[in-house]
Amino acid sequence: MHATWAQTAQCFEALSRISARKEIIKQLAEYYATLDQEELIYAVYLSIARVSSESNGVEMNIGENILLKALSTFSSSSVDALRKKMKESGDISTIVTVSSRPRLFFAKKKTLSLAGVFVALKEISELTGKESTLRKTQRIAEVLTQCITNEEVKYIIRIIDGKMKIGLSTQTVLCSLALAFRKKFPDGAIPKENCAEKDKEGNSAETAAQTVIIGAVDKEGQIEWSEEENKVMDDIKEAYSQLPSFDKIIRYVFSHGLSAVSTTSLIRPGYPLRPMLAIPEKDPETVAARFKGEYLVEHKYDGERVQAHFFDGKVELFSRGLENTTERFNQLTEPLMKANKTGVPFILDAEVVAYCRKTKKYSPSRHSRTEREK
Repeated sequence: MHATWAQTAQCFEALSRISARKEIIKQLAEYYATLDQEELIYAVYLSIARVSSESNGVEMNIGENILLKALSTFSSSSVDALRKKMKESGDISTIVTVSSRPRLFFAKKKTLSLAGVFVALKEISELTGKESTLRKTQRIAEVLTQCITNEEVKYIIRIIDGKMKIGLSTQTVLCSLALAFRKKFPDGAIPKENCAEKDKEGNSAETAAQTVIIGAVDKEGQIEWSEEENKVMDDIKEAYSQLPSFDKIIRYVFSHGLSAVSTTSLIRPGYPLRPMLAIPEKDPETVAARFKGEYLVEHKYDGERVQAHFFDGKVELFSRGLENTTERFNQLTEPLMKANKTGVPFILDAEVVAYCRKTKKYSPSRHSRTEREK
């Protein structure tokens, strides 16, 4: 049974009424645990209003004007009228409802699936070229006309707008995903294809998963994570720092089991890992207080962070935000290629610093962003 978009939207709507973070994590994990591999990928990305990982560079890129035009097409209300309603309500996702549609849109249609919404939104995000604005407007309106409930409409609009407004950050989603994995793979090592096999007592993996309770409630009615739950959440967070791609991590767990995440490095040349970033402090004394024993200090270069990956005979560069900057710093690729005489894949975490040959001094970071001096 495929997951419907209505079920996903109902989950999001339920989360919008919850303020406690642990309860949000628990409820979202329960929903994630009901999904198969591909649907889980779709749901996770849509939970944070995305259709791909950050490094893929695929963004919705839908401005307010395009969205308002699409809503105007969907509801037959003027853009000006919708803009006025938006300013009054402060929420663009509530200015139209399913009842806003003209009667001709109420013909019986197929139930909108979770997969259908994800694929449609990804296609919209990838539209470029001549008349792409018009095509995006029409496509958004087409998807909205398939909705049956107001929640379905609301959360499609919010995903397109990039603002879910239900308290879901990447870290929250990682926690929910980890707990869902624990429920789906209770022994930590059951691959997808073996889910129908039975243990010595005759219980299938699916039955075992149904008995796993997420987040025990204490006497005060508060959710408390078990030691095992905390560990699996830490494992998935660490996995994401090494391989910041929800779809790759989900496929890896379904193929290798949950326990493999904590015993295998997921770092892959060619795919940027999330770098450790500096923690700002007010003075040197506070910094020193963080460390014990001896430590080394080096000069802070005023440049830009670059993560260089050599793989498949080529070099690609990524920023601290996982954006592909190969074209921007293309003068770095050839020297890196020549330096790697063995051809072994590598990842180099570095700082690109502007250097003035005339003064023989390093220049401020703004020069690396503009003149790109060598």
